[in-house]
Amino acid sequence: MFFKGKWDNQFNKQQTKEKPFKLSKNEEKPVQMMFKKSTFNTTYIGEIFTKILGLPYVSKELKMIILLPDENVNLETVEKELTYKKVIEWMRPDMMDEEEVDVLLPGFKWRRITMLRHCALWA
Repeated sequence: MFFKGKWDNQFNKQQTKEKPFKLSKNEEKPVQMMFKKSTFNTTYIGEIFTKILGLPYVSKELKMIILLPDENVNLETVEKELTYKKVIEWMRPDMMDEEEVDVLLPGFKWRRITMLRHCALWA
């Protein structure tokens, strides 16, 4: 499976810079961070103390969903509450607000390689 999507609102390559990325409360790693200031759909989910951001791809049929827990919230706490049903509920249009935000994301390539084996049937 291969997916190569283009952001609906492109990140400017000239604004990509090395910045620290938090791996945990006590650990950071320098990575190339993409930056974009724009209006996106966001919401805050008080039950898990987490902000949700939807970054649409071109055609707006797909979007990347980013969850950003408050600084004092443990990631495992958020993970325990995540279900498909809850994410769909949280992302409903009436739950989201359009808000101008600064988005800082580590640059990444999304790859998934699936090996297919030739199958032979012997009679």
